[in-house]
Amino acid sequence: MIRQEEITARLVQFFKEYLDENENLTYLNQLREILTTSPKRSMEINWEHLSAFNPELAGELLENPEDVILAAEDAIQIVLQEEFFKKNPPKIHARFYGLPKTYSIKEVGVENINKFIQIEGIVARTGGIKTFSPRITFICEDCGYTMIRIQKPFGKAIKPRKCENCGGKEIEIDTNESQFLDIQQIWIQDTSDKRTKIKAILLDDLVDTVSTKDKIIATGILRIVPKEKRSPIIFEKLLEVNHITKQAKTEGQT
Repeated sequence: MIRQEEITARLVQFFKEYLDENENLTYLNQLREILTTSPKRSMEINWEHLSAFNPELAGELLENPEDVILAAEDAIQIVLQEEFFKKNPPKIHARFYGLPKTYSIKEVGVENINKFIQIEGIVARTGGIKTFSPRITFICEDCGYTMIRIQKPFGKAIKPRKCENCGGKEIEIDTNESQFLDIQQIWIQDTSDKRTKIKAILLDDLVDTVSTKDKIIATGILRIVPKEKRSPIIFEKLLEVNHITKQAKTEGQT
């Protein structure tokens, strides 16, 4: 596995130097548009471009996606600071698409757990929009000491049992210092078998971008979570979505 610092450095080089067939600086131009004419909270990155520029890094994304996506977002911040003189650049997500293989829902198996995959399916159902905190700041009511815990959009919340400074147990969430994002669950069904579905999680600017019956291609990290609280040994698959491409609205699907 490549060291995190090296991944970030390689991605900085990729974003700064990648040229398309017309000799355009693809990702520098995209960042320039995000900052000026087309404000967005995400940069879209073609996996094929990354593979052509650095095949090892493209392979690392498929095998260790969480590390590479985090490094890509760090790299975006560095490029914004160095190329656009942004001292406090906006948070921009790195969203990858165009993976070499597209799975049907039925093909997704245990060998894909924690890997970066691309699936094709039909949106069977969408859930309501809720609020998620990827970074919660806790404060001790006894001494005022603050503690930060990074959260995942799946599984149980991580929180301190007692104060790391005084040992007190009166711990509360400091909502002013915590981060909050929109979150939404959707269910994607297999294109040939409506009984086969996978739950997926959308975060931030991906929320409310698809509707029931949309045919989509989605990339994301395959997770497993307990299916029922009373049965911790039974798990279900969950896709932590990174990018969505809408293809078409299908008729007659439920």
